[in-house]
Amino acid sequence: MISDVISISAMSNIFKECNTKLSYASMQLYQNILQHYFSDKEEVIGNLNEFELQYEYIPNYQKYSKQLTELGNAELIELKTNSILFKDKWTKHIHLVRLKQNNLMQLASDFKDEMYNSHQLVEAVAMKLRIKKQEVNQLLQMFFAEQDGIQKTYVSESECRKHFIYWSQNNIAKIEKTRVTSKGKILGRNEK
Repeated sequence: MISDVISISAMSNIFKECNTKLSYASMQLYQNILQHYFSDKEEVIGNLNEFELQYEYIPNYQKYSKQLTELGNAELIELKTNSILFKDKWTKHIHLVRLKQNNLMQLASDFKDEMYNSHQLVEAVAMKLRIKKQEVNQLLQMFFAEQDGIQKTYVSESECRKHFIYWSQNNIAKIEKTRVTSKGKILGRNEK
């Protein structure tokens, strides 16, 4: 969780940069709110942005009016009519290498297991192209080999799936079609 990444030294640096001296009660309130807000946020860079809290989020917020005013004067927060805006003063004090990037590009093979095991995807392609599920698996094998060969990367599994669906329409002729050959004889027909 992001609250694990915001360290004591990061908090100390935030308070050192303030243009006014803060009381210990104000610093503690600020730190507690950040800790509580970020406690359930995934460690992703996109979750570090400034955020806005409704006053109801802070129990008995009237009791903390002096501290909130102090934090506002220090430009850590902005007091609005119905909410408090917490300005992003923490990102520059955090070691970002620990956080995941939002748009981490991945190879097609990184999504291989999910796509092979997706019954929806296999059935959708099989119905769309009027082929058997085994032939869809052949297309998947060729797709992963080709895309990894050219080092094509994707932002998400969804993007990779879409590309596979369009790719399979253009490459259906490359698969080995299974043919049913019957050795049965037609009754009443004389085979000579």
